[in-house]
Formats: sequence, C-alpha cells, structure tokens
Amino acid sequence: MSRSRAAYYPVYLSLAGRLVVVVGGGEIAERKVAGLLPSGARVRVVAPELTPELARLVERGEIEHRAGDYRPGDLEGAFLALAEPGGAERDEAFSTEAEARGIFANVEDVVECCSFIAPSIVRRGDLVIAISTSGRAPALAVRLRQRLEQELGPEYGALLELAGRLRGPLAREVPEFEERRRRWYELVDSEVLVLFRDGRTAEASALAEQMLGVAAEGSEAMSGAAESSRECGPGRVTLIGAGPGDPDLITVLGLKRLRTADVVLHDRLAAPELLAEAREDAEIVDVGKRPGDDVQARQRRIEKLMIERALTGAHVVRLKGGDPAVFGRGGEEIEACAAAGVACEVVPGVSSFTAAAAAASIPLTHRGVSLGFAVVSARNAEGGEPDWAALDGADTVVVLMASRRLERIGQGLIAGGRESSTPVAIVERASTPEEKIVSATLESLAVGELSGDIKPPCVVIVGEIAAASRRTCPRSRRGRRRTQSAARS
Repeated sequence: MSRSRAAYYPVYLSLAGRLVVVVGGGEIAERKVAGLLPSGARVRVVAPELTPELARLVERGEIEHRAGDYRPGDLEGAFLALAEPGGAERDEAFSTEAEARGIFANVEDVVECCSFIAPSIVRRGDLVIAISTSGRAPALAVRLRQRLEQELGPEYGALLELAGRLRGPLAREVPEFEERRRRWYELVDSEVLVLFRDGRTAEASALAEQMLGVAAEGSEAMSGAAESSRECGPGRVTLIGAGPGDPDLITVLGLKRLRTADVVLHDRLAAPELLAEAREDAEIVDVGKRPGDDVQARQRRIEKLMIERALTGAHVVRLKGGDPAVFGRGGEEIEACAAAGVACEVVPGVSSFTAAAAAASIPLTHRGVSLGFAVVSARNAEGGEPDWAALDGADTVVVLMASRRLERIGQGLIAGGRESSTPVAIVERASTPEEKIVSATLESLAVGELSGDIKPPCVVIVGEIAAASRRTCPRSRRGRRRTQSAARS
C-alpha cells in the first residue's frame, strides 16, 4: 500500500531537548513553533525573515534562527523537521533530505512530501487530544478541535494534575490492580470535574482523596472523613432508569453510575448496548421477570440479591426499564435498602409513556384539547383492573403493560363513561427499531379487532389528543422504520 493510501499510525513524541527544524518564518511556522515549545523541543527556524512573534522568541533566546532560505544540510542533527510550503522544487529537496537522514518530515498541506501529518491539538494541561482526518480535510479537524475546546475546559487539566499526585500514593497503598482501577473509574465519573469547573478546587481535591482513600503527594494528610470512607462497610445501590429501549435515552448521570458498578442487576428488556457500558470485571445478572414467574417471589429474590451484594461493599446498579418509580417496583427496592441500612440513590429515566407519546407525535397536554392526563397500569398488584370509571375525568388516559388486555381496556373505559369513538393510539416497543404505531378507537379495542396483533411491550394512549397520530405521521428518528395503521371498520 502506498504511503498516501496507507492508514496513519497515531503517536505522541517525546521532544524534550531534541532539535526540531522549522523551515519558513511566516504565520504557519509561527503556529508550528507555538505547538512545539510546550513539548520542551529545541527549535531552530530557517528563514530569511520572521514574523514579529518569532523574532521576539529569537530575541528572548527561546528559539534559534538561521537567516536565509533552506539549503541541503539544514536538517543535520534534527529529530523532526517541519516546513511551510515553498514550491515544488524546495519541498521535494526538503523531503528528500529528511528521508535520507531518517528524519520524519512534514510540509504543510503537501501530503506527498510528508512522512507524517500533524493533527489538530486540544491541550488542557496534561490532557492532549489529537484530531486527524488523514490529510483528507484539515478544515474538518480544525472545526472538531474548536468544538472540543468549547466542551473541555481547564478543569480537565486540573484533574490530571491532581491525578498525577494521587497515582503514586494509591499504587503504594492499594497493590491490587483491579481495586485501583475501580477507584479510578469511580473518581472520573464523580462530581470532581464539576467542582474544579466551578472553581471549588479545595473541595474537588478533598473529594478525590476521599474516593481514592489516599492523600495526594505534596498535600496535608488526608482528613478523617476521607480515611473513614474506605473502611470496611456496606456498599450502595443505585436504581437507574434505563429508558424505554433506545440506549441513547439513558441519562448522563445514569450512564456515569452504570460505568462504576461492581454488580449490575438488569431487567429483561435492558439494551445490550447499555450492558456493554459496564466495567469488564462487573458482575452482570439478568433478573428480568418472565411469563409464568411468581412475581412476588421473584421480586423478593431480586431485593435479597441486591442487598447481599451491597453488604459486601459493592456498588450495585439496579438497571430498570423506563423510570424506576413508574410501575417499576422501585419503591419496594428503596424500602428494602432502607430496612437493610444500605445507601440508595435513584436516577430517573425516560418512561415508556413519554417515549410512546413522542414516537406518535402526541402532546400529552395541549391547549384546548388535553389539560391533563392519567397514567395507569392495565392490571393492579392483585391482577385486577383499574377503576376505569374513576378515570373518566382525565382528558387523556395512558395505559401501560397493555398488550394482552386491549379488549378489557376498551370495554372498561366505555363502561366508565367514554364514547366508543374516542381516538386511541397504540405504540409498540417505543424508541426501538421495532417501533410500530397503530391508530384505533375504543370500539375497535372493545370488540377485539386488534387482539393478537399487538406485541409487548406497548403503550395505549386514549383521548382526543390521540388523533394527532393520525394527522401527523412522525419522521423516523435516525432512519427508524415505523408503521402507522388505521383501525379496521
């Protein structure tokens, strides 16, 4: 494979004390020198004239200058060579000399004369991010760099400076690699970066020391609170709402907590992409309920497993579909943690009822049509049904876990006072590639026209606002294919 077509191998070079020759004295050379000096390189510029900034660097003794145009021999002793474009003949001579001397060389924007390409750089202290388009579109690399510069503030450099002072003490105090790695991930996903960003440096440092269980080099001894944080004792539980199915719909906080888990207890519908976000050494346990299970007994076993793992000192994540507090038995798991004296955090998630409404472009509240809505399960804890008549006052009713009870939902709401012609939208597997939207009426549900056609999980939206799914066939998200069907008459 030719050099121009072969994939580039990214690498960071140690240039401290090494000679780097820069040919040219214009703005391009000035930019290259500015990037070289922080690396500790000894820089020599070869050019008949220099920009005012390069001239100031020469005057202060920060770089060397050989006045004149490039000539063969100028690269003698160099470790690296960079050049502004100087015309085909000069660029070829520069590249040929570098090749003969075994020096890596780069001529700005002349790929055929380069043995390496210089990426766009984002630097935040010891954090260095290199961005390359393999010479295809340098402007794109610049735009990506600018975007990252906006997103990554100086707090990242501050965290790395502190991490450098914590690494040695942690290695000495905690010889087990897996335990050190666990603590580092926990630190990186904590609020330390936010504290640094807000200028609360002392708090950030104290929290980092507390989480790692060691004092940073060059600081006072760790506080008693930090010392006690690593004493043996109960772990913790985090209930995380994984969202309705699309792995992108988990919250940022939920993803951070998932990545620090020692144990992940997940529901049957948890996206594989989310489970892949857990640490490689995390224990992954499928605790999803299935048809035929004794639901109460199954739930008690989940709670027992969750508490047992937490009492060993583990961080246990209970990954639940939708939102853990919306028909997810999250309340029972919170109570179980409280009874066992285990700390429990709840991270909310996108519920299936909001995802289903969004999929069908149905606003659950809309001026003049729906001033409020009620969300119910198609069956209660004892296997019975909601009080359908009590829901007659709600403009919109959303029914979850409805796929096997469509007929009873239609009959119950009609008997409870709703017109048989009331619009209905049924959304299967909201937010997933298998998402399907069906438009119907309460009458078509009540007479069983759709029974057997709808697969779980599904959400039923009842009310005049559901007619919106007929008026607007929503645009497919990320190219996802959907079906929208009218009810049979």
